[in-house]
Parts: sequence; structure tokens; C-alpha cells
Amino acid sequence: MNFLKKYRHNKRQWIWRVTLLLFLCRVPFLVEFYPGNFFYDTSSSVEQFFGYKDTHIAYATSDPTIVRSNHHPVIYTVLFGGTIALGNAIGSQNVAMFLFLLLQAGLTAWVVARLLWLARCRTRIPTGVMVGIYALYPVFGFWSTMMLKDPFFAMATLWLMIPLAAIGITRGRIARRPRFLLSFFLLLLLFELSKNQGVYIASLIFLYCLVVYWRQWRLPTVVLSAVLVFQVFLRVVLPACHVAQGGKQELYGFMFQQVALYAREHPEDATPEERADISRVLPFDTVGAHYVATLQDSVKFRYNVDAASDDYARFFSAYFSLMKKHPETYLKATWANCDAYFHPTGKYVIAGDEFATNIENPDSIIRLKRWLDKPFIGSEKILHVPIIGLFFDMGFLVPLALMLCLYLTVRRRWHVLLMALPAFLSIGVLVLSPQNGCYRYTMPIVWALPMLLAAALPRHRQVAARAGKMPLIKESEDKFEAQTLSVIIPSYNEATTLPTLLERLIAVTLPDGFEKDIIIVDDGSTDDTPAAAEAFIKAHPDERIRYVRQPENGGKGTAIRTGITHIAGRYVVIQDADLEYDPSDLATMLREMTERDLPVLYGSRFLKSDNKHSSQAFYYGGRLVSATANLLYGTCLTDEPTCYKMFRSELLTALPLRCKGFEFCPEVTARTARRGIVIAEIPISYTPRSFAEGKKISWRDGMEAIWTLTRYRI
Repeated sequence: MNFLKKYRHNKRQWIWRVTLLLFLCRVPFLVEFYPGNFFYDTSSSVEQFFGYKDTHIAYATSDPTIVRSNHHPVIYTVLFGGTIALGNAIGSQNVAMFLFLLLQAGLTAWVVARLLWLARCRTRIPTGVMVGIYALYPVFGFWSTMMLKDPFFAMATLWLMIPLAAIGITRGRIARRPRFLLSFFLLLLLFELSKNQGVYIASLIFLYCLVVYWRQWRLPTVVLSAVLVFQVFLRVVLPACHVAQGGKQELYGFMFQQVALYAREHPEDATPEERADISRVLPFDTVGAHYVATLQDSVKFRYNVDAASDDYARFFSAYFSLMKKHPETYLKATWANCDAYFHPTGKYVIAGDEFATNIENPDSIIRLKRWLDKPFIGSEKILHVPIIGLFFDMGFLVPLALMLCLYLTVRRRWHVLLMALPAFLSIGVLVLSPQNGCYRYTMPIVWALPMLLAAALPRHRQVAARAGKMPLIKESEDKFEAQTLSVIIPSYNEATTLPTLLERLIAVTLPDGFEKDIIIVDDGSTDDTPAAAEAFIKAHPDERIRYVRQPENGGKGTAIRTGITHIAGRYVVIQDADLEYDPSDLATMLREMTERDLPVLYGSRFLKSDNKHSSQAFYYGGRLVSATANLLYGTCLTDEPTCYKMFRSELLTALPLRCKGFEFCPEVTARTARRGIVIAEIPISYTPRSFAEGKKISWRDGMEAIWTLTRYRI
């Protein structure tokens, strides 16, 4: 995903390290259950790959020439069947399956690491705790051993949450980036392909984007396009490839279950006409005897495969007619088929023994042999351990996720709720699920649960209370020019570098038609700086440059505070008068500020690997100051002492700054962070100069920076 430059460059090494940590925590489970865990759904996909009919084909079509269906999405027919075919080619299905699970575990770890990075600077939950949950929670390790559609769908759900989170963070402005829209479209298609209910969830995401992000018309357009393309795939591509769509028993299974209970408990209350209409699709007189409260299979597979559209219309009419007579029966059937998901029962663990099967049949196309006869598997006994057992009970975890989603809704955190939508809507799917207490259906919800908890506990209460908006600021942005960037240049004895800097600065073209408002603050220079500045202004009358002179040297902080009083633009940035920083980076920073609607953005010298530094002392000194700021204020900065600090003008003018010298940087960072504002960073270029060339900062300023950070924290 290329949705934020910060995330494309910043912390890439952090993401890969977390990915490696999560993957290594999966390896013991993969080794113990080698080659992996199989399930009959997987067997069905493999059999179809090799051209064998399974029981689901008969419920999908009456055409005897069709041997494949989309009951289990065809993507798994290709993936799982291809894995077994690879095993046949290399002479070991065990090795092929193990390699597949290694790839799946690695990709899932990478997706989780990307999500963790998103949450890293936006939640009060420590990063180590978040990483520890995903790394050490044994259920995630056990799920990684399954060649099954549900773990893959859970991974696709997490992957889709990444662009949804980016949309929420940027208030939809990221939709201006074509590459993001393309990647978002492809992830939506993957999500729809990975589970049959994915298209319904994607359709609801479309409605959400249409309501919340209607001004960003590209977003609902992309989601709708993904839904329509998937419909073309189902109705045109699959039939052309002789693949039948899934049987209707999956779509109407919950209705069949309700009718079966009605036929069992109130057969006398159905009129002959209602019986006849129901029997067009489902045998009313006999289906009640096959009703099983916790499983739809014994009922739904008795429907009439050849029923026509008119038959279903008559069925639905009778269905609603019966519902009016005994609605409590329909509710009873629905609750009996899903109650284990919504209250702790002490019966249904989210990692059971049923998948630990050893498939070894000489006559079968699937020939797998586990290297341990009885590997250790999570047991239902853990459910009876006080407190701990709750975190392995789906009846506790699913309601917890539901409450977190409802909390986000009540607090009107619509942008954050967008990220939670796939997991939130998956909870609704549980109500209609074909089996009660089946932990496979809870996978996307449990995987997303730590992220939902992080979203519900933002780093700053001010941010949470205002649904992610910038905290209230005393100044109004109406007093500033919307399409103008003010550049404050504090200068002291910079006669040799100032003209060159100004030439570079006026040569920069800002994005979106922004203009530059250059403010030179001469801090009592004793060289020819005043003459150089005035000569440049006279030589460039078309440029908007103002020169402000202070009678005596008061320090860099004093000069900046003077410049702040002359701000005209909506955005403002600090630019040193030397040539260490490249003004062309200002265009990139301004684009980030506007597209992501950031209140503040720092340019980091440490995020660009080819930058040089004055000395090791300056390098480690900057790192130490940044680490101090992160420790005291919970920020995620890599270069706190950077000169390039860009602010929304109403924010910077509202800060009660008292700095006089180089302590401007730590003071403005401390005051910004204490207002509950997340400080973003992007890479910038840096060419250091030596003391002989005019560098003025020293180790004493580093110590003063640490003291300033500490003082404002206290």
C-alpha cells in the first residue's frame, strides 16, 4: 500500500522487524502441526481442482457436465488445489502444504505489522502491548496452521482495514491519489473473492462512503466499481468457465431454519395454501423432523434445487405470512443458531480440536501425514480457567468487539468506524451463520479486535472527544490567506548564504496554486545581512518578501516569535538562513499538509538514508533529544530538532511561546504535543555545514533542549 509517504519511507525497518517477530512466533505452531491442519471444506476445493464432483455441486446446478462451483470461492480451488498439485510434482504434499502455510503466515504477519504501525502513534495502548497480543496470543498461532478459507479471509479483512484506516486518517483526501485508488480497488476485489459474503459487506461499505465521504466522490465510485466488477465475475466469467454459482441454501439457510422450527412447533397454524407455497422450495411436512437447533445443514440441503423464481416469490409470501402468526418462533430459531457468539457459555473455545485431523488415505487425491500423532491442541478446559478463560470464549470476544464498534458509533467517530466496518459487519454475518459456535466464522472479528480496542482508546482524550479533529484553537483560520505559505527566515550574520537561499526559495513551485509569503527576520546582524536582504528585495519586486529587523540580537527563538506576528498565510514553516536544508522539500511538505489535513508536519533528516551529518556527536545528540521527546510526550518522532517544522498558522499563533534561543524547537514540540496533536514526519534532504562555515549550535543547546522538554512535561 502506497497511501502515505510517511508510511512508505518512515519506519519501514520497524514494520519488517515486527513482521519477522510475528512470523517467528508462528513457526513453533507450524512445526508442531506439520504439515498443517485440513478441513472438509478444503478437501472439497481440492477435489474440484482435480475435476471430481463433491456434494455441493448437486445443490448448485443440475447440469451433469459441471464439476466445479463457487460454493467455496474458486480462489481456494486454485490455491489449495494448486498446492496439492505442486506437492504431487515435487513428490511430497506435506512439503507443499507446509510451504503454503509459511507464505500465508508471513503475509498475515506483514499485514498485521502495517496495521500496528497505523495504531502506533494513535492509541494510548503501548506499542509493545499491541505487538505482544498479536505475537503471543496462542489462538493466532493455531489459526496459522490451517489450510482453510477462513484464515485467508481474516487476512483479507485486515488488509482491507489498512486503506480504510488511511481514508479515515486523511478524511478521505487520500482519494486524490490514483495509486491509492487502484490498490484500494484491488483489495476490495480480493476481499470479495475470499468469502461469498464479502460482496455484501463491500456494498455496505459503499453506502457508508456515499454518506460520509460524498464530497470525495472517487471513494464511493471505486467501491461501487469493485462490487460491479465482482458481479460480472460471478455472472459472466464463472459461467463462461463452466463454474456454477453457489447454491441458494447458503443465502436462505437461516430462513429455511426458521420455517423448519415453525413446521415442528406450529404445523397446524399453517394454511394449506401456505404449506403448498413453502413446499415449492422446502418440504414443509417433513422438514420439521430434521430441525437441529445449532446447525442448518440438515435442513437447508433439503431445498428444491430446481425451484424457479416464481416458486421463491410464493415461498417468500408464505414465509412472511407465517412470521406474522408466530414471530417468536422465528426469533427462537435465529437465536438458537447464533447465541454462542453473543454470550459466554463455557462450551465454545475459539480454537478447538476438530481440525486436528490426519488425512492419510492411499485412494485419496489428498495424502498427508502428520509427523506428531497427537500434537498439543487448545482444549475447552481453558474456558473454565477464571478470567483467562474469557479470552478464549467466542461468547466474550464477539460481544466485546460489538461494544467497541457501538462505542465508536455513539461517540460519532465516523472516520475511525470506517476502519472497523469489515469486522463490524462480520458480526452481523454471525447472526445468519449456518452453524452455532463455529469459531471459524469469528476469525476476522478476533483478528481485528486489538485494532478496535486501539481505535476506542486514542492517545489523546482531546482527539477522541472531537472525533479526530484538531483541538480547539484560540485563533480563527479566517484571518489567514487560504492559498499562502508563510516562510519565516530567522537570520543572524548570514550575508553570504541568504541571497543564495532566497534564490532557491523563490524558484520553488508550491502545489495547488499556493503562493509564498517570505518573512526575513534579521536578529541584530553585525555583518552585511541587512544590505544583502534589502538588495535582493529590490532586485525581485514581484516576489512577496518582507524584511523585519530587530535592533539587537535576541536569539533564534526571539526572531521566530517576531516572525510569527507577521504571518499572513494559512500555513507557516521555519527556514534557516543557511543552506543546510533544501527549499524544494517545502513543496512536498505542503502537499502532505493539505492532502492529509495535518495540523503540524516535521521534516526528518534521519528518514532519508543518504543524508550526511556534521559529526557523530550531532547525530546521536539529535537522536537523544528525539528519544527524550518520545519518552516524555508519547510522540513518534525521529528528528525533533529539525528546522523544517510546518504548522497550520492558527495553531502556531495560539501557542504561548517564551523561547529566546535554540530552545524554540523543544518548546514548540512540547506545547504542540500537550495539546493532544499528533506530529507527523516525512523525509527531507540535508547538507550539513561546519563551524567554520558558520554553524552556531553546540552541545549546550542539546542539553538545553532536553531540559526544556523535561520542564514543560513537569
